[in-house]
Amino acid sequence: MKLNIATTLEKKLQGLYNQKVIKGDEEGWYRDLSSTTMIGIVATAQVLICLKSGGFDSAKLHKSVSTLASFARDDGSFPFISNVNTTGVVDATAWTCLALTTCRTPLENYESVVKGAIDWLLEAQNVDGGWGIVKNSPSRVVSTTVAVRALVATQSSNTEIANSITKGLKFISTSQLSSGAWGDSAGRECLGATAYSLILLSETNQKQSSSTLNAVNFITSKLDKKQLWDKCSNREDLQIIEDGQHKRLNFIYPLTHLFIRGILACGHLSNLPNSAIEEYLRRVFAENPFAGDLTNGDKETSYGQHDLTMSLLELLKCNYVPAKGLEFPDYNAINKKDYPRIYHVGGELSASTDIIFIHGLTGDAKTTWLNSDTNFYLPREVAKNTNVRSFVVGYSNPASRFAGKGMSLDERTRNLLLLMQNNSMFQRNTILVGHSFGGLLIKKLMLSMRLSGNTDEFNNLKGVIFLATPHFGSGWANFLYLAQGFFTGTQAVKNLFHNNKELMILDQDFSELVSSSSINIKLNSYGENSNLMIVSTKSSNPGISSCKHTPIDASHSEICKPKDSKDLVFTSMCKSINGIINV
Repeated sequence: MKLNIATTLEKKLQGLYNQKVIKGDEEGWYRDLSSTTMIGIVATAQVLICLKSGGFDSAKLHKSVSTLASFARDDGSFPFISNVNTTGVVDATAWTCLALTTCRTPLENYESVVKGAIDWLLEAQNVDGGWGIVKNSPSRVVSTTVAVRALVATQSSNTEIANSITKGLKFISTSQLSSGAWGDSAGRECLGATAYSLILLSETNQKQSSSTLNAVNFITSKLDKKQLWDKCSNREDLQIIEDGQHKRLNFIYPLTHLFIRGILACGHLSNLPNSAIEEYLRRVFAENPFAGDLTNGDKETSYGQHDLTMSLLELLKCNYVPAKGLEFPDYNAINKKDYPRIYHVGGELSASTDIIFIHGLTGDAKTTWLNSDTNFYLPREVAKNTNVRSFVVGYSNPASRFAGKGMSLDERTRNLLLLMQNNSMFQRNTILVGHSFGGLLIKKLMLSMRLSGNTDEFNNLKGVIFLATPHFGSGWANFLYLAQGFFTGTQAVKNLFHNNKELMILDQDFSELVSSSSINIKLNSYGENSNLMIVSTKSSNPGISSCKHTPIDASHSEICKPKDSKDLVFTSMCKSINGIINV
């Protein structure tokens, strides 16, 4: 099944709901979502907001809402459970108000809890219009943005609340730095504060204000080479006094989610490079975490999941349609149980060329190309050294029927061609790399594409690289088939017989195809050279005048597993690929 924003969001929300902590009559979430004993106030509030915003039934959330309301202190405020737990905290109180007004689940004490929290927030506002993290502490941008959002969410016509909102917005407006960012308590640019301020502006009719435009320009100027914000500083440190004791607090912000959400919520999708959204969604679909998503112990966090889901909701609101190809799983998702499948294992989405690796008999999308001694994974490293998107194809191709039925060369060609076309391959310049049987598949694929009239797709084929491909078969296939017995060898093994008639015809047809004056596809071939030759020197050389053939000091299985970037087959491949790209 292809992934899209809606199905990904649904999956994230259901997974988040399933991670709730149940303690007797209490239900909720903790910032470390792996916790089974702790329930946090901000964590529970944020999860409730994204679940309800994502369409969850209020009845399913009732007990968690009730648990959250029960944490109210006598003065109406809410503390931090984990650290500042003996005094009211502006952020915790404001997030609770946001959650309660978002969910609006029937509670006997709903009105009194919300009123108590709002009254406390009004009392906690500083003279300058801002809020500190606790009462009587210096005003802080993030605390102020959440407090104002909480007051706005009440939709109250109360004059005192309206005046408080006005003063809070004025504080935010006057706190913006000349760069377009907002700062921390020391006046330094704080990207977390900038993101929170942008979200506030989107909810207070300021989407097109100069403050918003300056902030958006500042944020986009911080994009890294991958068109994200993972390299930016996402930490804010604070020091407060509680019960006469100094306490240090630090906040980690998942900036990429926050910035995507804020920019989209303000209606400035056009200010974002398309490659930024595409790279973002590629990472989301592949379930690759972003900076700020995880704890120091690599555990999922409530705030990371909240910010991710709220960002996806904004993408749905603006009807964003992901580019084809973003639905591919990545290297970490490779699993033989899912075959046949295509995996995106490297390269920028903005690259103009795709390179597709196809393994051979008994091969695998991961182990065929991975040098286990050095962890050098050929498809990924090629992407790092050339401007390509790198994909690997995984399919079942056993040598013995006891390991699976497998398919013949003809059947597998039709199977993989359909898989690749259904997954939008061949829509841009394409280079194919085949190891052993994979090289034969490439030849059949190309002939099938040409004969079926897929002119546009075929014309996008720019290069082919063969690695130890038995163009004329392998005597080892004959031996293997006989050794296993007539009834256990697969059809794929029979296809590899030395001087197989089908391979002879395939070689002739392929040679005629690529030798045509109208075809401009660069061919490179590499043959194995070791004491145990699975594919002979003669068989690994396609014998085509336009194909450069190079013998490599490596065995059949080693030739596709370079140990490092200095390996001859790797440097030669990268040079050939760059030559094709730069034509």
